[in-house]
Amino acid sequence: MPATMQRAVVCLASWLFMLPVVVTARPFVGGPPTVFPAPIVGSEGITFDRSGYLVVGTLTGDVRRIAPDGSASVLTNVGDALAGMTGLRDGRILACSYAAERVWQIQPDGTASILAAGIPGANFVVATRAGKIFVSSSTTGKIMEISTGIALDAATGLSFPNGLALGRDHHLYVAELLQNRIARLPIAADGTLGAAEVYATGTNFVDGIAFDRHENLLAVGGDALYIVEHTTRVTTTVPADPLLEWPSNLVFGQGHGFRRRDVFLVNYGLPLGSGTTILQLRGNHAGAKLER
Repeated sequence: MPATMQRAVVCLASWLFMLPVVVTARPFVGGPPTVFPAPIVGSEGITFDRSGYLVVGTLTGDVRRIAPDGSASVLTNVGDALAGMTGLRDGRILACSYAAERVWQIQPDGTASILAAGIPGANFVVATRAGKIFVSSSTTGKIMEISTGIALDAATGLSFPNGLALGRDHHLYVAELLQNRIARLPIAADGTLGAAEVYATGTNFVDGIAFDRHENLLAVGGDALYIVEHTTRVTTTVPADPLLEWPSNLVFGQGHGFRRRDVFLVNYGLPLGSGTTILQLRGNHAGAKLER
């Protein structure tokens, strides 16, 4: 090999050595996703309640509780098309209404009331263990804080903020759909949010996000499922599967007959709102707590 070529090879090898190592993520075991046997229509939000039931909201306003065997019952109907939702330790379920610009709270007995209104494009909601409740206002590019029932600006300047998740590092993670990325904002001791920074990219049309217990971040967007590895922040696309039909949100099992390593994805469908299935996948790790 000529000396000039040898030097070129050495330089290229040195440059490659300096690049971060990309490790192929292995987020799921046990084969491809399967359809969970629970009939739904037009569901976007999915969560678990305190008693261990899987809960979904629908475009017709139904909030449905689903048992491990797939049998379902209607907990309540709020009259609004529902988007993202989350279950709280106190037993309440919080559910966003994107079009009606408000967040509902549903008690374990099905009693529903409006927690906060005046939230344009209310899309997803999370609550911290300290009692702060944050909701994404997608059409304004804001995160709003609604703990007292009054919607207050907590962060601005985001690009269609969608799904939210709380990290163990005291940050709020935000899916920025129009930028195909995930941002994070520090949560101060008093519950205020700091400036946003980019956490991960390569998550096209990112919608729902959720952490496993090792702080790997799972995300759904378009017809894809992604995993952002905790230590490297490398985003890997999980191999495509025809059962993925524009999933909008995902949640880990919480016990009570739902394995904690299982991940449940709700297919919103395309056209949006046409989905009829929940998918179930087996993960390597259990999910993180929703309130942190």
